[in-house]
Amino acid sequence: MTRGHQRVPFPLGGIISLLGVLLASVVVYDLYADIVVQNNRPLTALLENSLPLALNAGIIASGFWLTQHDNRDISKQAVIWTGISITSLLLLAVWVYSLQLIQGQLKPLILLAQIASMGAVAGIVVGVYSGRQNHRQRELQSLFQNSRDCIAKVQFENETPLIQEVNPAFESMFGYTTDDAAGESLDELIVDSQSKRQATELSRRARGGEQFETEVTRTTASGDSRIFRLQALPIDTGRTTTHVYAVYTDITDSKRHTKRVNALHSATRELISAETPEEVAQRGIQAVSNILELPLSSIFAERAGTLEPVESSEAAKELFDEIDTLDPEKSVAWRVYESGQPVKAADITQVETIQNPQTPIASEMILPLSEYGVLIIGDTEAGEFDDEDFTLAQILGDNISTSLNRVDREQRLRAREQELREQNERLETFTSVVSHDLQNPLSVATGYTELAQQESGETEALEKVEQALERMNSLIDELLTLAQQGESIDEKEPILLDRVASKAWETAATEQATLEIIDDGQFNGDRNRIQQLLENLFRNAVEHGGASVTVTVGAIDSDGFYVEDDGPGIPADTRETVFDHGYTTSETGTGFGLPIVNEIVEAHGGTISVLEGHDGGARFEIRDLETRN
Repeated sequence: MTRGHQRVPFPLGGIISLLGVLLASVVVYDLYADIVVQNNRPLTALLENSLPLALNAGIIASGFWLTQHDNRDISKQAVIWTGISITSLLLLAVWVYSLQLIQGQLKPLILLAQIASMGAVAGIVVGVYSGRQNHRQRELQSLFQNSRDCIAKVQFENETPLIQEVNPAFESMFGYTTDDAAGESLDELIVDSQSKRQATELSRRARGGEQFETEVTRTTASGDSRIFRLQALPIDTGRTTTHVYAVYTDITDSKRHTKRVNALHSATRELISAETPEEVAQRGIQAVSNILELPLSSIFAERAGTLEPVESSEAAKELFDEIDTLDPEKSVAWRVYESGQPVKAADITQVETIQNPQTPIASEMILPLSEYGVLIIGDTEAGEFDDEDFTLAQILGDNISTSLNRVDREQRLRAREQELREQNERLETFTSVVSHDLQNPLSVATGYTELAQQESGETEALEKVEQALERMNSLIDELLTLAQQGESIDEKEPILLDRVASKAWETAATEQATLEIIDDGQFNGDRNRIQQLLENLFRNAVEHGGASVTVTVGAIDSDGFYVEDDGPGIPADTRETVFDHGYTTSETGTGFGLPIVNEIVEAHGGTISVLEGHDGGARFEIRDLETRN
């Protein structure tokens, strides 16, 4: 229903005024009867009726006042209580008067006392009610005055929210006192041009008596824009006005903190994806601007005993024609770099050591970047950094340090991987030369040696040649094996120790040698390489312990195993060198058997050590293998 067709409620204050007129008419009639009909003295009649006439005039004025102010709640309550009071007094008077008629005797004093009692009760009820209302009003006023939220009491007139009163928190935040703001439009006083449309819609909702909460931006007297959570709390609703409390809770710092934390998370992701120190430095400087909203920043790297600038913000480049290298003896930054402790200087003129006393920087924060260098954030105004700035700057500095360390590790790892690739390529070339360029001539020489033995009958000299050729073949085979066993293992399979040890024993043992498997072990690995490892250890035991040697194999914990023999053992002073390429104490050995064992263990990510066995022989312990799932 539009406003032009709204039903106008009956003014309840008019009922009270009509009642006053009716009662006044009764008093006037009584006055007329006293003077005209009964010929009583006019002065006595006027004195008798003056108080009732005054009371009736007050009733008429009260009804008129209620009609003008149109507060239906007050008018309604006034009509109800007036009706209750009149009805109660009349009933009491009728009750007492009736009883006196029954008794045959009128007792004016009793009638007066009863009416006075009823009046006293009515006065007590109204007094209690009024006292409670006054107490509640004082509580509301105390809450209004002492609240930390900014509160404005608003009355709508012709759709305009006019300020009636503001509390001290409002005065402090917005810079307007009650005297300044009273009678002013709330929307005109603290709403900027960009928020006008939103403010108009919010005023319309509040004017309709709606209670709501929303987020708004408002402007202080100094022009500072801040973010608030606005609560509209209606007080009462009439035909043409609505009284509302507008409660503003300042959430600017909370929103700013949330924005900064989100920017920090975003910057961290950017830093993690950087691949070079230069990229880390660039993204770190950009993060200072995004997170702290501070334009002046530089990253310095330690080089040759000084701190050299490697990246600076555009504002810093514009402020300084050239950003100087920092001297260890003259700069606070060097002390921060050496100590690893950040520094916040609210006023740089109070710092003892300044490299450039003429610097335009008035305050600065210096953050260590691990072994890399320092991050310096500055401002041309003193005291511009608060505790939150310093805390966020330290977190950002730690993130930059972590990223720089990560990039350094990754670069060294890539360089190592490239070096290993080149080594593998050289190794492949070497194995190709060995397997083709050397093995083919050796095969030819071996064939001709056998032919010469058959044709000439010479055996002794040719047997030595044949032995030398066989040794060369053994060396080539072991070199090829050594080159292959050091390669990384892409796929692993579950391995049972007793099975792979038994298989290796079939290849490497002699008829007189004995194998004892104490307990079984389970681990993951390359079955062929593990068998090659055991074969080499078994051959080493037979070679040094004799043909009748006893070899024991058993599990160690859950990630390894041991191979032990009862031979002469390995002296303690040579246990460090047995894995060196070419090292051997046997005339027939190649010196590559144990190095191959070591390469296989390392390819599996394990470790190997040489100890003395229980019977004085050699004991090899292999540990840290991948356990079976």
